[in-house]
Amino acid sequence: MNKNENEALKHHLQTEMLEQDEYFGRMNDPTSASQIKGPCGDDMEFYLVIKDEVIEDVKYFTENGCFNTIIAGRSVARRVIGKNIYDALGVNPAIIIKEEKELAEDSQHCAILATITFYRAIAFYLLEKSREVINKEIFEIQWI
Repeated sequence: MNKNENEALKHHLQTEMLEQDEYFGRMNDPTSASQIKGPCGDDMEFYLVIKDEVIEDVKYFTENGCFNTIIAGRSVARRVIGKNIYDALGVNPAIIIKEEKELAEDSQHCAILATITFYRAIAFYLLEKSREVINKEIFEIQWI
């Protein structure tokens, strides 16, 4: 099999895998989202729906990520769904690297990209939540 045929087969398998992945895609109205482009050029996006501090829905997306980036994104998503946000922060690159046997050894940075993107979405959620609390307190003080 020549290089072009190998790339075409790889792309076909990757597309097929994504079509069956319930966590792959974008959300129109998430509670929080983040996007990071890794030093390798791959991008990762995470979208979260959070209610009462629990992650009720999660999606990851990559426009130009490799097979390993997809594996890492899917792995993070399936580990955090249904968890309290603070418990979900326990997911880390070491867990992904250890448990995802499909992840190529020279692509372990993809696990770092996926988890950091997820952490950033949680950070944005917490930042927005703290802004809401501060704004509410300021509003209450103005009425005193």
